[in-house]
Amino acid sequence: VKQLTGQSFQSLVEQRRLAVACDLLAASSGKLAWIAQQTGLGDIGYFCRYFKRKTGMTPTVYRQLHQQQAGV
Repeated sequence: VKQLTGQSFQSLVEQRRLAVACDLLAASSGKLAWIAQQTGLGDIGYFCRYFKRKTGMTPTVYRQLHQQQAGV
């Protein structure tokens, strides 16, 4: 995978996981536990720490910012 994409498999999985989480947070009002499950991070506490480490903000803050911008 690294030879074809220049990135490790784990890196690609993390990018996809984060993209799905961001999409779900911005486009739905689903509970964080449900979103954590959809991204493969079943533990909500770990999901919140992971999301904050990758984006610099909590899932709740991310959702509020992106739903306000979309006018939801």
